[in-house]
Amino acid sequence: MALRKIFLISFLLFAVCEGVSAATLESRYFDVTFKSDVEKSDVLRKIRLKAYRHLNAMSMSDSEGVEEMLKDTLDEIYLEVQDVLDIRLESLRIKLVIVADMDALDGVIESYYGRTANVPSFYFFERNTLYIAASELNAGMLAHEIAHAIISNYFPVPPPTKIQEILSGYAEYSVKKNS
Repeated sequence: MALRKIFLISFLLFAVCEGVSAATLESRYFDVTFKSDVEKSDVLRKIRLKAYRHLNAMSMSDSEGVEEMLKDTLDEIYLEVQDVLDIRLESLRIKLVIVADMDALDGVIESYYGRTANVPSFYFFERNTLYIAASELNAGMLAHEIAHAIISNYFPVPPPTKIQEILSGYAEYSVKKNS
């Protein structure tokens, strides 16, 4: 009887997990998870830097090409944030989870903190994970959250929130003016 219950619970968990689709991508600095209906090409369009604007729409329909461009763009933003902050963390790998919208992000926040917050992105230090709503995504926002990750992992004791926000805001500004 107990074996049947274990089998049933395992089957239900597998069925539930199978229903939640998530694509992944690995770059030099990121392990990216795209939740539900988030398309890699849409993320790339929202964060592409000027250096990548010359790429035509034809390459945006090639999924392998999109993945390579997305990896390069994410890593370029990471390196630019390092330059802006003058902090080098070459071995840092950041988990990046991109959910569809603010409602999905609120669900993530509620699962961790037991409350909701109306924010388009956040960095969860304990899991070294950036969470971003794809509906609100832009290169500056991504740079802001990357700055939080770099700052939090560089200092033995992370600086106060106000200082982090100032530095992250500067990284966001710098990347936005170049995107």
